[in-house]
Amino acid sequence: MKRLVLPLVVGLYACGPDIAPKDDAPDLGTGGSPPTNLPPGKAGSGPVMIPEFTEPVVVADVPPPPISGGTLLVSSVERWAAVSDPDHDQLVIVDLDEKTVTATIALEPGDEPGRLVEDGAGKLHVVLRRGGGIATVDPAAGTLLERRAVCAYPRGLAYDATSDSLLVACAEGLLVSLPAAGGAATRNFALDRDLRDVVVENGNVWVSSFRRADVLLLDAQGQLVQRFTPPILKDIDLGEALSSPNVAWRMVADPSGGVLVVHQRSQQGEIFIEPGGYGSGTCGGIVETAVTHFEAGAQPETSTLGFPSALTVDVAADGDELLFASAGAMPNGELGGFFPAITSLSRGQLLMSSDPMFNGCTEGDPGTSVDEGQAVAVAYDDGVSVIQLREPSTLVVGTTFVTLPGDSRADTGHLLFHAATSVGLACASCHPEGREDGHTWNFSEVGPRRTQSIGGMLTGTEPFHWGGDEPTFGAIVKDVMTGRMAGPEFSTDHANALFNWIESIPAWSTPASADATAVERGKTLFESESVACATCHAGESLTDNRTYEVGTGAAVQVPSLRGVVWRAPYIHNGCAQTLADRFGECGGDKHGDVSALTDAELGDLLAYLESL
Repeated sequence: MKRLVLPLVVGLYACGPDIAPKDDAPDLGTGGSPPTNLPPGKAGSGPVMIPEFTEPVVVADVPPPPISGGTLLVSSVERWAAVSDPDHDQLVIVDLDEKTVTATIALEPGDEPGRLVEDGAGKLHVVLRRGGGIATVDPAAGTLLERRAVCAYPRGLAYDATSDSLLVACAEGLLVSLPAAGGAATRNFALDRDLRDVVVENGNVWVSSFRRADVLLLDAQGQLVQRFTPPILKDIDLGEALSSPNVAWRMVADPSGGVLVVHQRSQQGEIFIEPGGYGSGTCGGIVETAVTHFEAGAQPETSTLGFPSALTVDVAADGDELLFASAGAMPNGELGGFFPAITSLSRGQLLMSSDPMFNGCTEGDPGTSVDEGQAVAVAYDDGVSVIQLREPSTLVVGTTFVTLPGDSRADTGHLLFHAATSVGLACASCHPEGREDGHTWNFSEVGPRRTQSIGGMLTGTEPFHWGGDEPTFGAIVKDVMTGRMAGPEFSTDHANALFNWIESIPAWSTPASADATAVERGKTLFESESVACATCHAGESLTDNRTYEVGTGAAVQVPSLRGVVWRAPYIHNGCAQTLADRFGECGGDKHGDVSALTDAELGDLLAYLESL
């Protein structure tokens, strides 16, 4: 095994002032009394629920953004590591020999730096996730050289040495090529929406999608060669689907060829909505970590064993060894979970297969807890592990802890959102980066329900859940986080902190329409009495916050249509893979009188919906 040496120590909460919840915080309600223990058999062998969560509430002056992972780069030529610090909107350069910080490069507030690459000239490039572009840095001098606008939501970044160019994968569906030496974009390739990572490997260009976990193989001209999807995990005896892949947190080049993707697998079977019910998955929880290998001309190989981790957001490969960073780890089980922050496994331990059949879970604890911090990124430096922790911001090189600059960004709401409970599930497991995983769950006594988006969308949309059965946010915390997820009991102040942090996540803007006149015609149809969309989708949030039976067999809450273009699949049961599908068998005239519309009118209505 490689040198992965971290002490098993305690503590996760960084020091910071105790700050009371905002005076204007909403009335979160009580939601009833939480359960006191778990029913037998629903949460596996995990620990029972902690009676009460008593850590003091801390609120950051600047709310830290959701964890995205993969914010670390070790130079392939020089002896430095570069750390993207989205909490402080800065880049930090660390000398790997001296284990010291050599430069801190300030970016603009709200830039949220993400993925990094090094080009052939030794320059460093970093994606600005909220800044809409990339920044180029001289790591030796510690200076910012250039800042270039690319797209609204840049996510992945790669360097192509053959053309000395950068490739940027954008969430809105663009793959943008720019000269590494500087200047404007030279080519744009239109792909799927929700792009995540891009890797250039052996002449191939690989692009991943986030929620679906699809991987696209492109040729040098940007044309699609092949589309891959990680295999579904099946029961070894019955052959039935147990879990399906989604939420591809990170894709990296595999030293043996092809790419590796660390992603989630979400349960397909029935999920109990009683206390502890979200612990009914194959390895104790309804969401587990998997890693899949993709190679041109071959079937994907995926892990058949679940391994103990929670919210695994990054992976690094060095020969046969794989290193994982899991941001949901909580040392000593402050929320009831006992999951490692860092896991090192060999390919053999993962038992990769192109026909995955579930045959058990990894035994024991192959991972390591870390001192004060969430593991958000990993890399190797000549066989030595390099690990990025947040809060406090730290780089761990082998056994040496290097403190990175920046004031505390400790925030109780942020912590509660990302920390896993005893069933290995965090809020961010189903709501990655504060939005949603695109998965449709099969809940007992309720039926299929697609995960709802929450980022920038909570205030004014009460009551919550598809059935409108959660009158307040406090009710959700008690019913879901304390009950179904087997977490502790939270005070109103803790629930306030979680709510206020979620509210800090901005709603996404919509892509600019190519046909403004079609949008206007669609708006007229939407608001017309004959089509009657605006009857229910009314007001600033485009919802009247009521429940209706719309031909699907159950009364469901009217969702907000703001940003609907980002939230496929649609309808409460996920039956519409696209907005156009909603106007077929999946919708019907009880959900807007649309059967009489012509194809041209439907096109206009779609153009309007995509503009919201």
